Amino acid sequence: MALVYDALPLIFPKPAIIRPATDDLLRYGKDPVVAALLAHRLRRVVGAPTVAFLQHAESIATTSTFTFSAQNVGTAAGNRKIIAAISYDILATTSLTSITAAASSMTIVAEYENTNVGNIRSHIALAIIDLPTGTTADFVVTLGSNALGCHLSLYRVVDLLSSTPTDTATAGSVEDPSTTIDVPAGGFAVAIATDPETGSTTWVGLATEDYDATDANTWTYSGAHESFASAQTGMTVTANFSFADNRGALAVAAWGN
Repeated sequence: MALVYDALPLIFPKPAIIRPATDDLLRYGKDPVVAALLAHRLRRVVGAPTVAFLQHAESIATTSTFTFSAQNVGTAAGNRKIIAAISYDILATTSLTSITAAASSMTIVAEYENTNVGNIRSHIALAIIDLPTGTTADFVVTLGSNALGCHLSLYRVVDLLSSTPTDTATAGSVEDPSTTIDVPAGGFAVAIATDPETGSTTWVGLATEDYDATDANTWTYSGAHESFASAQTGMTVTANFSFADNRGALAVAAWGN
């Protein structure tokens, strides 16, 4: 009998531990109860998302289409997402038609244009896309009419279950644009600000300033981000410019699992 019992593990092997994958949400997502259970288990397995700033680039030209070729998007990963922060220099209202990455459309999650002073304006946006493959990608920003220049800044995110922000906020038409945002525990926030003046930017609310530049058209643009272990409710985010001007614009978005 001992031989029979010893053989049982071979006949009935120990079942493998099955962990839910993001594809399961798509496959079973029509059942809200099952989808909620899978999402809960995914949060426990995946943990907190990780965000990292990659680089910023600018293109100074009078055109309605700005192409940023072979941009670094970091190491490929099956759960990688890319966040783009863009701003552009305009002399009249100019709509943002689309942003593409590797020929696929990005989802614009926050957008603001300051229109309160004459025709010199600031327009900013935040967008996100799933981009699991490749280490570089072409980004194309298409506008409704010509702008004088465009700026692109990129962030790499992994282990983020949903591209939908948990909160977004915008502000502008003041000297130092400021707003509030909620960030979930283990989540992060990304912000961009710009103003058509020459100077620098100091951030309040987000610890890491990622870039602070002034282009050839004298538009200042800057970005920041931060990850948070605990939840932030009504957190103030402010872009303090080094000059007095009320044509600034600010956009911030938060994500988490």
